[in-house]
Amino acid sequence: MEKKQTNINWFPGHMKKAYVKIEEYLKMIDFVVIVLDARAPFSSANDYLIKVFSGKPKLYLINKEDLADPNLTSYWINYYSKENVRCIALNSKIGLQNILTKQLAYLTESKRIKNLNRGIKNSIYKGMIVGIPNVGKSTIINQLIGKKRLETANKPGVTRSVNWIKISKEYFLMDTPGILTPRFEKEEESIKLALLGSIRQEILPLDTLIEYGVNFLKKYYLSELLSYLQVNNGDFNKEKLDHLEVIKIIASKFIPLLKDGVLNEESAKLKFLNDFRNGVIAKITLDRGNF
Repeated sequence: MEKKQTNINWFPGHMKKAYVKIEEYLKMIDFVVIVLDARAPFSSANDYLIKVFSGKPKLYLINKEDLADPNLTSYWINYYSKENVRCIALNSKIGLQNILTKQLAYLTESKRIKNLNRGIKNSIYKGMIVGIPNVGKSTIINQLIGKKRLETANKPGVTRSVNWIKISKEYFLMDTPGILTPRFEKEEESIKLALLGSIRQEILPLDTLIEYGVNFLKKYYLSELLSYLQVNNGDFNKEKLDHLEVIKIIASKFIPLLKDGVLNEESAKLKFLNDFRNGVIAKITLDRGNF
């Protein structure tokens, strides 16, 4: 799959500093964990970081699988496996400490064998965990250490600095801020990431996100959309169901009217966006691959 060039830019100062730190510590790390969003496993991959870590043992964690289309999650695991990259899907909100610890053992197996051959039994292994904003890195680290140590939130920009986290006696992870590429490679990718909360929605017009989201649901998850709207499939003209109509339905059915009796369409737009993002409408995957 090729990504096309575009002129959309989004690169805050703390991301630039994080890039510098990553390159500064690159030689001293033994492995890297790259966290992807299961709803956009291709668009959420930071090409720059993947190239930087090309010589390091890598693990792709496709996180938030509970919010994604399971058939497409399987497709993307197979896609990355063909690229000779170890890849697993998970929901970082449930207990995964044992699974993740086994993955760290896999990533350090080669160096561990070399150390044992040299007579070194008690080694320390250092790695980085990277990904775009709001992909769940801090939640994954909290799972690894078995307690809540890092602040988490369903919005971008919570982690803004580089920190070393002690996972166990032998593992240390560098937690990095969510980092986007300096330039989005095509507009559609930026829309997808904004829909999922990895880019602040103020960066792109809200109506653009709503229109894309509605059209996407109509094409791939129509029955789920109609069920969410509490619309009778047989009686409704689906051709007229554009994003403007969807917002009116949401405003009329689920949002209190304004004082003058007018539909509160702005609140309806925010409800749609939050419900889309949180899997209320459907378990969706925006990156369709060959589907």
